[in-house]
Amino acid sequence: MKKSKHIFCFSIVITCVIIIASGCSKKYPGDDVSYCGISPLKRLSDHYYGWGIDNYIEDGSDSTKLITWGTSCAPRGLEITGKTKTGINFNGRYYTTICTGSMNFIDNENKLNIQLTSFSQGCYNPFVNMNTNWDIEELTMNTLKIRSTINGITYEIYFSAS
Repeated sequence: MKKSKHIFCFSIVITCVIIIASGCSKKYPGDDVSYCGISPLKRLSDHYYGWGIDNYIEDGSDSTKLITWGTSCAPRGLEITGKTKTGINFNGRYYTTICTGSMNFIDNENKLNIQLTSFSQGCYNPFVNMNTNWDIEELTMNTLKIRSTINGITYEIYFSAS
């Protein structure tokens, strides 16, 4: 009797775990059960200090030096200035504000549209254009990886939560 009671309880627990896990879809690579119920917008916007740019790749080549060594006039991080229904507003900063813009989810939250509303003249723009769509490669609470092919060149930007 005791053994069957344990088996019954165990099967109820397993059933509950399966039901909960099946309700959590894997939205991005790196997702696991710990991201169940955490929306992409919350992952993007829940950082008081914003996002720092860790790596910048142009056509497979590490081009991070373009924004860290090549010039002191390139945004090295995004300071979140506001949250909208579909994304965030930000300042691209390196000591001072270099650009302002927004990131908004599009295509069922599989892409980000990055639209710059201002950009300092003569500064390097890692987002390439003033309005560009980027594929989301990874989005966790601490990591954002995006990729876009523009004029035949593939760009990748890896951010970490600041």
